[in-house]
Amino acid sequence: MTEGKQTVAGAYAKMNAHEDLCAERYDRINETLHDLKSGAKWIIGLLIALMGWLAIQVWDGQKAAIAAAAIRPAVAPVVASPRGVSFVVATKSVGVQQ
Repeated sequence: MTEGKQTVAGAYAKMNAHEDLCAERYDRINETLHDLKSGAKWIIGLLIALMGWLAIQVWDGQKAAIAAAAIRPAVAPVVASPRGVSFVVATKSVGVQQ
């Protein structure tokens, strides 16, 4: 009869030891996940800042192009045909230049 009690008590002791070990493992896993989340937030912040900087660079480049387009008038390009007749390409119609 005492053997049965020792077996049950031993099983409970093993279960308690296993629960303690699992608790330590889960704590380490949670710490690792927390570190990964912190790193991911840092990388996302860096990417957002980089995209903002890139948008400013593109905007500055476009401001110069817009200013240059506002200064000079738009000129329709002249396109030569294979027969030697030049055409002025307009926005809505194409006519023969004389």
